[in-house]
Amino acid sequence: MRYLNLLRASGAILFLLIFFATASAQRTLSGEVLTNSAVGNQPRFNVKLYPPKTTRRPILVTRSDGFGKFSFTVEPDSYLLELYLGASLVYQEVIKLDADITRKIDLRKQTLTQRPPS
Repeated sequence: MRYLNLLRASGAILFLLIFFATASAQRTLSGEVLTNSAVGNQPRFNVKLYPPKTTRRPILVTRSDGFGKFSFTVEPDSYLLELYLGASLVYQEVIKLDADITRKIDLRKQTLTQRPPS
């Protein structure tokens, strides 16, 4: 009888561990902005990630590094990704994050001009 109770308890614990591990799974959105600038001397882009409004989660903001790379770790969902150079919006995309994603955003064919903030 003891063995049966122990087996039930361990089964319940295993179920809870699996449930909470999958319920709180995070996804990573990584990106690299490609421009005509020299490697390591890329312009720094402001990168914004907008969650769905119904979630009431905050807008996430980061900056790309000198190699054009950025990263966010968030809950699985659909997001609006925006890149700004100064106050100028230079890229926009809706991304569904149901797995880890890496995006290469090619801006080499665009003329990038930085508009000062108003």
